[in-house]
This record gives sequence, C-alpha cells and structure tokens, in this order.
Amino acid sequence: MNYEDLTHYWINKHNEKYYEYLKSIEEPRYSVKTFFLNSYRLFKTLGKEWEDYLEGYSALFRRDPANDYYKYRDPTQESVERRNSLEWTTAFEIVAAVGFPHNESAKRDFIKYSREFLEKAMKSPNSMWVDFMLSSAVAHLPNVYADVEKWFPSQLEKYIQNEDVGPNQLIMYLKALSKYEGQTELRAKILSKLMEWIQNPVGTSNKQVLVWARLITSMQWLEDLKKPEIKEILISNFVRALNAVYQVDWANSPIFLEAFYLITDEAKRIDMQKILVNRLTPSSFLKFQELFPFLDLDDEALEVKDTVIQVKEKCKACVSQVECENCIKNKQGDCWIRILAKLTNTSPKLHSGYEVADKVIYRLQQGVYVVIKATPIAKMTGEGDVLFRQCCSLFSIDHALVLYLNSFETAPTVIEEIKKVASNSIKNPRFEVIDHKYIRQIYKKYLRSEQ
Repeated sequence: MNYEDLTHYWINKHNEKYYEYLKSIEEPRYSVKTFFLNSYRLFKTLGKEWEDYLEGYSALFRRDPANDYYKYRDPTQESVERRNSLEWTTAFEIVAAVGFPHNESAKRDFIKYSREFLEKAMKSPNSMWVDFMLSSAVAHLPNVYADVEKWFPSQLEKYIQNEDVGPNQLIMYLKALSKYEGQTELRAKILSKLMEWIQNPVGTSNKQVLVWARLITSMQWLEDLKKPEIKEILISNFVRALNAVYQVDWANSPIFLEAFYLITDEAKRIDMQKILVNRLTPSSFLKFQELFPFLDLDDEALEVKDTVIQVKEKCKACVSQVECENCIKNKQGDCWIRILAKLTNTSPKLHSGYEVADKVIYRLQQGVYVVIKATPIAKMTGEGDVLFRQCCSLFSIDHALVLYLNSFETAPTVIEEIKKVASNSIKNPRFEVIDHKYIRQIYKKYLRSEQ
C-alpha cells in the first residue's frame, strides 16, 4: 500500500467513524478508541494547523460513557482478557492526554474499577495481555497508580524472561520504564531483546508493519532508535512491509500514516497535507451539537410533539428575505425559518439558488445547510424526487454539511438514496437527518426564548 492509498484510506475511515462516535450514546469499544487515539497522535505530529481536531477529540474522549462501562472490563476474565486489557491500555493514555471524563461519577467509576482491575492484573499468574494494561498505567498515569508504579519494575524482571514476549510488549515496557530514575540494568535487558528482534525480525508483513511503525514513532522518546544504523533498518523494513500489505488494519492506519510522515521528505509531507486539506471533513462541520448546544440526548421533550407538527417551513409560498428579516424583528408568526434564525443567531439566507419548489434550504454558514420540510414525504416520486435533487445540488459544495429537518416521517428509501449520493461524491459532503427528539427539543428551546 503506497502513502497516497494509505492517506485516502485513513481519511475515509475518519470521516465515517468520527460522526458515528460523535452521535453515539454508547461508549465505543477498543478498535474505535484505538483508531481515534492513533489519529490524535497523528494530528499532533502534523502540526499546529490541526489543533482544532485535537480540541474536538478532547471533547469526544471526555464525554460521559454509559454508567456501567468500566464495571465490565476485567482484564483477567477468561476469553476476553485481550480485549479488556487493551481497552484499559488505550483508556489510560487517553486520560493522560486529555483528562478524565467530564462527569464526576464517571471519573469516580474510572478510578474505582481501574484500581480494582489493576490489582487483579498484578495478582494474575498469566502475564499475557495484562502486562499491556499495567505498563500503560505506569507509563501514562504513575501519580494515580503509585502502588502499581512501585511494584512494576520487580515484575518486569519476570515478564522479560517469558520466551513469548514480543516487540510490541518490549516497546511498552520501555515506555513505562522511562518514568523511573535508574533501572539501567533492567532497561538494558529489555533494549537488548528489542534490538535482537530488529536485527532478526519474524512474522508476516501484516504483523511486522505495525511493529516497524511503532518503533519509528517511538524514536520521538527512545533515543536508542535514532542511531543511524538502527534508524536505517527501521525505515527500510517499514517501507518494505507497507508495500507488501494489500490493506492495513483500519484501527492502526493512523499510526502507519504518522510513521510515514516522520520518515518521508518535505515534498511528500506537503502532498499529504494537501490531500488532507482537500478531503478530510473540516472539524467545524462535525460539530452538530455545537450548532444546537442545548440538545440533551436523554430529554425526549414529548410535551411539544403535537405542536411541532403544526409549525410550517415558511409563512407563504414566495416569502422574500426582507420579509423574513422583518419577521425576526417584529414577529408575524412561527415557522422553522424564524426558529432557526433565533436559536442560531443567524440571518435568514434562503435564496441564491438554494430554495427549490416548496422546500426551504436555510444556510447557517458557508457549507452548513438545513433542509426544511414540514409535511410528510412518503415516496421517491414527486416531493421525494425534489428533496433528492435539492440535496444533491448542495453536495457539489466542498465538505457541505446538509441537515434534514422534517417533523414527520420521510420514506427510508428517499433518505437512503440521498445518503448514497453523498457517500459517493468527490466533494466529501455529509448528509444527516435531525432526529425527531432533537426537533422537539429545538422547538421547546424556541418557545422558552420567546417567553
């Protein structure tokens, strides 16, 4: 896989998974969190121009997870040791990077269950996988888990005697050991084992490419890997393994991209940055809840359900922009144009080619549009076809975020056809349906603001 294919592959996964993560009320599992942790590191490596994404990731990582999320992540539970251990491994690094969850009860649960499971991991006769969790706790949160930090070096002596210990574990051990003063002899033993693997690598290209990528990104903190002869081995083997791989594991694709960015020349770095600028969905367009910050995932606002259905998309067939602006100042009635203008503090901008038939396209800002329809659409023909053509016209705008607001049901076939066009567009637009409970909340907020 060459760097251009890798870049496009990561972008596609990022644009797909970010919005799913943003909207989901469930805490994502290991693969998703690993992908975004690796992407977080990638954005840090790419430079200051990408700080907006780091801020967005911070808010994403610190959301409140489901109340019972941490309770069921026992790293010693038979058949799920790997998954649970690696979830904690990722979670510790995320907390070190951006902080604990915003919710105090979630933070308490995180600390409570992590300490309980770290204690079980320390007592576990089987070191496989729990060593990743323990290493991560020491490497990233030594002040929180001081008892683990004190105990860990003595256990490392036993871990490295295991014949099955691999390069990924050795890298984690060295990362944890970097938090200690001294430990020169133990560090030398681990480094010797790692160098032995570097000189005589084993495993398939798919397995090796992840190790080479981790070694290259580890050069930022592990000076021993910067020696010219070692660095040359890392780079040549990484490039060879990457070229031999048909498709990489999607969760680890960001670390491969980061490794390539670190070793490549300035021209390719500029090319990569250009691809990202052109295709990566802008961070501001992924912040649906920032447009309506009052939304509550749990509040159904059912008491305004029937009233919402009676709100029109506009007051009359050929309403002018001047009439809309006058209505904002001197209310003539309720409609979705007025509601959106009031709640988003924007001026109605409905024309310039964006109003089609009896539907309204409200332009919140450049690239962000709300398509309003206050009556049912039951089939693809007729109004469904108009909605389809209307949304598709917006997809010609780079990175357009198109939000569909309809207080009634719309035929699933209509929605699916529109989503299909959006996913295949080279302009990388997004099409999202505003959930009915959010529509009710938006209207409820409007009623309060009018009081």
